Formats: sequence, structure tokens, C-alpha cells
Amino acid sequence: MDVFKLIKFIGSKNPNYEFDKIQKHLPLKPIKNEGMLDDNGLMQGMWGHYTNYGSYLDFDVLRFKGIFKDGKREGSWEEYWDNGKLRYKGNYKDGKKDGSWEEYYIDGKIESKGNYKDGKRDGYWYGYNANGNLDFKGSYKDGKQDGYWEEYYENGDLQSKGFNKDDKLDGLWVWYYPNGNLQSKGFYKNDSQYGIWTWYYPNGKLNSKGHFKDGERIGVWEWYNENGEMTSKNEYI
Repeated sequence: MDVFKLIKFIGSKNPNYEFDKIQKHLPLKPIKNEGMLDDNGLMQGMWGHYTNYGSYLDFDVLRFKGIFKDGKREGSWEEYWDNGKLRYKGNYKDGKKDGSWEEYYIDGKIESKGNYKDGKRDGYWYGYNANGNLDFKGSYKDGKQDGYWEEYYENGDLQSKGFNKDDKLDGLWVWYYPNGNLQSKGFYKNDSQYGIWTWYYPNGKLNSKGHFKDGERIGVWEWYNENGEMTSKNEYI
């Protein structure tokens, strides 16, 4: 069986092979796969996927490697960028991502890390920007943001913190200026603002305050200048 028939066969018989995802990152060069098929045509054991950047038959650039069990990904897997640096590494169980995972930028710096459970993000995840500073950290449950979260400015300083539930803002959230001073704080319920909210100037003085209900302003609202003097007051019904 030649290389191209082998690729076509694998792609049609094994949906877990994720060829669509891989092909987006590959140049228009010949590719090949090395591994073993059992008598039923299912991939077994260690497999490797290669591309060539030189002569037609020089398949020397490893793109990913990992173990198959009965045609499904199992155990440790790694994928690589064009330059040979690691793109991600993690574990599979019965064809689904499960356990510790790490993803990397093309220059080799860490991009994100965390855990999967039954193919979905689970527990704490950490994300990093291209400078290597923390970009976010937060909790997932069943693949959705759920629990405490923090987001950061490009320099690594804290920008906001709060709580999510089922992929929606839910609970107290607090935002900060780049100088570290409080910018605003308030509550969310099912992705809508509710309860008392306050905003501040970069110098720490109160800017405005008021109440929300189902994302709409209600009751008395007050606005202040940077000297702390009230400039306006309005009541919402």
C-alpha cells in the first residue's frame, strides 16, 4: 500500500485521527504515517506522522506521535510545530483527552496547561501570553468555566477576578487599573449585573455607584468628580 492510499484509508476509517485539525498546520508537502494495523484494520501501538521539507522521499520532520489502542488514541501524545518544537503534549483515554495537558507557542514557551476529564477541560487551567506572563487562571467543570477566575494584563499584573458558573459570570467580580488601584466591583447573576456596583477613578476616588436588577439600573444612582464631590444623582424605576 503506498503512502497516499494509507493516509486516505486512515482518515476514512478512524474519526479520532483528527486529520482536519492537523492538515491546517501542514505545508503542501508529501506526508506519511508509520504504525501498525491489526487484522481488522485498526491502528495499534505507536504511530508517527511525518512531513518532508526537502526531497520528495525525505520524510524527516515528525509532526506528532502517540499510541493507538483498537483505533483510538490512548496514553501519552505529542504534536510538534514546523520548526520541530513541541506544540502540545497530553494524555488520551479511550480516544478522549484525559489527564494532564500542556500547549506551547511556536517559540517553545508555554501557552496553557491544565487537565482534561473525558475529553473536556476540568479543574484549574493556567494560560500565558507570548511574553511568558500569566494571562489567566481559573477553574473548569465539564468543559465550562466554573468557579474562581483571574485575568491579567500583558505585564502579568492582575486585571480582574471573580466567579463563573456554567460558563457565565456569576458572583462577585472586581477589576483593577494597571496601577493596581480598584477600577470597579459588583455582582453578576447568570451573566447579568445585579445588586450594588461601584466604579472608581485611577486615583482611588469614587466615580459612581448604584444598583442593578437583571442587568438594568434601578433605584438611586450617584456620580462624583475626581475630588470626591457629587456631580449628579438620578433615580431609576
